[in-house]
Amino acid sequence: MKQPASVSSAWLQGPNLTAVAGSVAGSGSAPRAPSVRQYDIVSERGAIDTYVEMLKGVADRADEIGPRVIASHWPFVGSDYRRLLVVGQSLAGWDDRDSSALWTPDAAATEQGRRAILEGTRAWAVSRAEPMTVPLRTRGHSPFWSLSSRTVRLLEPDGASQWYSRYAWWNLFPLGWGDTTVAPGSTDSGRRSTRTCASSSGRSWTASTPPGS
Repeated sequence: MKQPASVSSAWLQGPNLTAVAGSVAGSGSAPRAPSVRQYDIVSERGAIDTYVEMLKGVADRADEIGPRVIASHWPFVGSDYRRLLVVGQSLAGWDDRDSSALWTPDAAATEQGRRAILEGTRAWAVSRAEPMTVPLRTRGHSPFWSLSSRTVRLLEPDGASQWYSRYAWWNLFPLGWGDTTVAPGSTDSGRRSTRTCASSSGRSWTASTPPGS
């Protein structure tokens, strides 16, 4: 979830979509839509095919990566989404160890496994009525989420809904380590201690716990 220190706004070409990457350097109004499906912000078929290819790349490097947990991300879309997309740099794990978007490289070895990862990742993106409450619960005071709040309030100021319901969140790099709170490329390792955990669905893996917990 760590973001670039300073990135100009990027207006993606496409119908009814406004995207802001990093920091606010412009403003504009986006058309309103009274009802928006969860995946309208992307070409769903193309996004799925690209995601599967990315997971194949993980499978090809499974021996190199080892047993580390990987966290995956599909767009989080607020319930009052108004075509504003805030784009981050890279994912820095999920704090909920029961997330269906946490997995190990060996799970991506087969086509069936890759589809299961993708299904779990997409399910995680809609696991709450307001998806953004998942990261905000533990990271709401971080620089990125503080910036997101200011950006949404500036570009989508009207309405009675909560600010985090009025936009969508995505990352340029949708895969990251699941055993760290730090985005890839940081000099801070952020590694957590690990232990074998089992989810309510019966899956088990070596998952992370914050130091001292």
